[in-house]
Amino acid sequence: MGHRTREQAARLEEKLAKAGYKKYNSCLTSSEDYAYFKAIGKDDDSGKCDYQIAFRFWDWEKYPRGEGVRVDVAILVSNNGSIISYPSLDIGYIEGVAKEFYEFCKNHNLD
Repeated sequence: MGHRTREQAARLEEKLAKAGYKKYNSCLTSSEDYAYFKAIGKDDDSGKCDYQIAFRFWDWEKYPRGEGVRVDVAILVSNNGSIISYPSLDIGYIEGVAKEFYEFCKNHNLD
């Protein structure tokens, strides 16, 4: 999703919370400062899900020559652990791409 100002990042975080994403304040997939995750197709009995979508945040303002807040997007597909990064796209589009990718992998036995 590229570089974002603190205000742009705050607006994105608000949208993610409204869309059902949960915030985690630790490095979960890389070296991000925090991330928002959403499990898709979650089975309440087993706790497993079809795939996850993660919006990862790096805050470069904490460094002397910081660049503002940079937001990167990763889609995590749980059937094979693939990570796909996308440039500036909206939440709904990313969720659609993740679903299509998951269905593609499932239909072609790529797990």
